[in-house]
Amino acid sequence: MASKSIFAFIESHPEREFLIRSSYVEIYNERVIDLLARTSPPPEVTVREDPKSRGGIHVSAAEVVITDHTALVETLNLGNENRSVGTTSMNEQSSRSHAIFRITVESREVAGSDDDDEESADD
Repeated sequence: MASKSIFAFIESHPEREFLIRSSYVEIYNERVIDLLARTSPPPEVTVREDPKSRGGIHVSAAEVVITDHTALVETLNLGNENRSVGTTSMNEQSSRSHAIFRITVESREVAGSDDDDEESADD
């Protein structure tokens, strides 16, 4: 699973702090549904152009902070439970929609490096 590579990379870079978030939306019957919302039924979300990015979009879906590979898989499973499914002649549990599971990874250098300590001592 590709997510294991993400966490292997994080473990190999202790000089950085990481923030991992995920969101999960479904496109079903021309509606975008938040699969990680804590309400039942999951709410429809808005999709709009994001003025901060060139040609990007913003989806107002819930984001979950992820701490490890297990939490990522649990989040994916939670969203899967909320997906729209139906029976077809080919498959008893066919998905009747498209879904997007997004993982956002942010990082920065850890504060308190040797250079930072020298500057603090002079203050």
